[in-house]
This record gives sequence, C-alpha cells and structure tokens, in this order.
Amino acid sequence: MIGRLHTDDAILLGHALVGRLARDRGIRCLSVTGPVLEAQDLRDAHRSGDVDVLVEPARLADLLTELHLRGWRERPGMSAPRILPLHSVTLLHDQWPCDIDVHHAFPGFLAPSDRVFDELWARRLPAELAGAAVLVADPVANSAVLALHALRHPAAVRGRRELDGLVHRWSSGRADLSIDALLRLADTTDATATLAPFLTRLGVPPPQNVQAYADWVLHPSNAHRGRTLAWVRAFRSTPLHRRHRLLAEALWPAESGFRAEHPEVGPSAAALRRARLTRLRIGLSRLPRALLSR
Repeated sequence: MIGRLHTDDAILLGHALVGRLARDRGIRCLSVTGPVLEAQDLRDAHRSGDVDVLVEPARLADLLTELHLRGWRERPGMSAPRILPLHSVTLLHDQWPCDIDVHHAFPGFLAPSDRVFDELWARRLPAELAGAAVLVADPVANSAVLALHALRHPAAVRGRRELDGLVHRWSSGRADLSIDALLRLADTTDATATLAPFLTRLGVPPPQNVQAYADWVLHPSNAHRGRTLAWVRAFRSTPLHRRHRLLAEALWPAESGFRAEHPEVGPSAAALRRARLTRLRIGLSRLPRALLSR
C-alpha cells in the first residue's frame, strides 16, 4: 500500500512517522524544510523528494535505530573526503517513494551542533502534517536554514531563486520575521559570517569574525568543481604510508560506492568504465587549480 503512495503524500506521512517515533522515545526532533517552509510561506511550492528532520545530536543513533527497526536502511555512498563534514544520514525504504534525511547539524551554523540544536529547539512551534502533530522551527530559524542552504551552492539557479524569494518575504514587513531575532540567532549559532550575503541584502552589514568561516567560503567556491579540492586536502593531511590507498580510491573508486553515488550509470562493465574515466578526466582537469589552494 505504501508503495502506491504519491511522493508528496509519502513525504507528509514520513514527517508524521518520524515525529511520532521521536515523541514516543522522548527524542527532541524538528521537521524542517519541504512542506514546513511552504506552510510558513518562506518558499514557493516545490516538489521535494525526501523528508528532512533535525534531531538532537546526542540521540541521533536512537532515532536511527527506531527507523531501522521499521525497514529503513542507510543509503550507500562512496567514501570520499569532503570540505565540510557530513551533517545527515540518508535512509531509504523499499516500500516508500521518498528518502528520510536525518540531520544532526546544518552546514553554515558554525557553533557546536548541540548548541545549534538547542537554539533552534528553543524556537520550536507545534504544527500538523498529514493530520499528525509535529514540531517545527519558527519562521526566523527556518529562514536561516533556508538561506544557508541556498548559499552553499551560490551558482545554482534554484538556490538563487530561493534566496531572492526569501529576501522579498523579509522585505514585506511580516510581523513574524524579525531582524533582531535573526541577528540574535545568527550570533548564538555562529552564523553571522556565513549568513553575510543574506543579511547584507536585508540591509544589515554583519561582521565576519568567525574562524571557521574559511571552510565555509571554500566549500561554495569549490562546489561546482566537484570534490577535487577535498581530495587534495585529504591527501596532504594523510600520513605518507597511507597515501597510496587514498590515491587509488581517488583515481578509481570502488564499484559499489561509485554506483551508489551515480545511479545514472548503466549496469554494464563498459558503462561503469566510461563513467570512471569521465570522472578521472574531469578531476585531473581541475587538479592544477586545486593544488594552488590552501
């Protein structure tokens, strides 16, 4: 029966499922993005493909266990270095037409993840999705989440469109969107610098005094070039006796992880080889610039 659900309906039910499991186990958890942003009129309607929730970091394993017991499993992926650490676990289910992304952090909030969660949790509101009670962050907190998500990929058309829409909404005089509240949240979560482009468009020139801002700048500046820079940084920080293994994985990744990240690759060995060679060619073309980065 679940398998015949429309994706939009499944996403709403997924929020209801996670909210119920978290509530029953005493786990603090917020439904975020997707239908929540649309219900709060922070974003135009957009067809989502997954359920996004934010769980208190200390209880991440507990919530994942509850979902595993109900048939959800972690999506496999390629083991590769990243400029920013992983911030979520993606789960899939054979009978559900959507994924569940369980976030324990959001990129751009540079404070420790437990402190960030506490600040967002303090701004929680009750809501209803699929007829079930869930908890969500308020429009100010969700605006920060949406802005940071858009700013992670500044060259993406969708990100620019969402940021433009958010700026327009904040400029409309809405009573539930307070600049002072946004600045307080940015300060307590160490997001003043990372939110700088958004705050500047709202007429608030923010100070950029956060040490971890360097990696945040590095990530969006390199996002459109793939992971070449992340591999270079990982290679530089790896002990000499382990570099040959890292180099082998960088040049010719294992089939299982590569296919998990590139489901568009055909099932044949020839298709896999072509895709690996294309990846290698693109990576090598980006290598000179990556080597000049610090």
